[in-house]
Order: sequence, then C-alpha cells, then structure tokens
Amino acid sequence: MGNKPIIFIDDDLEDLETMREMASLMYHPTQVMVFDKPHAALDFLKTSDTLPLFILCDINMPKLTGFQLREELLSMREPPFNNVPFILLSTSKTEAEILLADELKIKGFYKKSNSFSGMKETLENIMSSVKTPPGEGQAVVDI
Repeated sequence: MGNKPIIFIDDDLEDLETMREMASLMYHPTQVMVFDKPHAALDFLKTSDTLPLFILCDINMPKLTGFQLREELLSMREPPFNNVPFILLSTSKTEAEILLADELKIKGFYKKSNSFSGMKETLENIMSSVKTPPGEGQAVVDI
C-alpha cells in the first residue's frame, strides 16, 4: 500500500479505535491516522504534504458532517483531494445520502456493522478495493 497514510474520521471513539486496530494489524506498516473531530482532520489535511491512500469517514458527526468534509476537500485547489478516494462508513444509508454521495464523487459507501467480525469484513472489502497503480501515486477504488 506504500507510504501513504490511511485516515479514519469518526466521532464514535469505540468504532474509531476498532478500525485503527484492525487496519494496523492487517496492513502493517501502512500508517493509520485517526481523528475523532472532523475539523481536526480537515486542518491536518490542509497542512499535510502527503496525500492519504484513502479517507474513511463517518457521515453523522457534530459540527461538520462527512458530506461537508468532502465538500471542503473538493473545494481546495492544493493538494488535489479529488484524486484521493473518499469512502463513507455510516449507520445510515438512505437514498438521499446515496445520491449526495454520487454527486460528491464519493468512491464507496458502506454501512457500519454492529459486530467486530462485520466491521473487519467491511474493512477488508474497503482495503481490497484500494489499489495503487504501478508508477503512480494515486489510489484507485473499484467499488
């Protein structure tokens, strides 16, 4: 997966820790970064020189939703976040959310599982769908 970090953003600390642990074990030595506040993630992404391999984000968070975060990233000219796969993970998955996700060019939309094994399977599906083409620095998602 290269030297690019994986970024998880979720206000549910338990879900965030579970995803961090699973990703760290499954994809060592890929750096896994977690943010429980979307504004902190946005600040980091605005100032980082490295584009992440992908961003996995919850939708329903206080002050800044996953959709709003995606809009903010797309509005930035540098770095080019439109090339970074942005994937949603949420307890909800309504038709309106699916349409908005398509409009915002979100590369994947997964429903959160209530079980550890279900979350592990979801993460495995997400990780297997992210590939870095040879000689290129951008990830592609086949979802």
